[in-house]
Amino acid sequence: MLKITRLGNLVFGSVDWANEQVRFAIAQLKDSYDKNNDFHLKSTLQLVLFVKGRLLECGFQWQARLVEFWIHRYRMMWVKRSKMGRKVPGGAVF
Repeated sequence: MLKITRLGNLVFGSVDWANEQVRFAIAQLKDSYDKNNDFHLKSTLQLVLFVKGRLLECGFQWQARLVEFWIHRYRMMWVKRSKMGRKVPGGAVF
């Protein structure tokens, strides 16, 4: 059972909290893509996967699937970037 904790106007484990986590994950992925940096990409993927896991723990399957969609989308953008001759950090394999 989750302990209810207030985070500003959001309550940990609420639907609003889950939606805010999705927005945060998407913003992190967009920022990572813009930086084109191996370390930043790997750490961002790790962070976003943690957010996805926390959403699943709290029972927000729909939001977790939405985060997974965005992870897939940005992975495909990295692959497309590499095929266009742009550097993919560290030869990252997606």
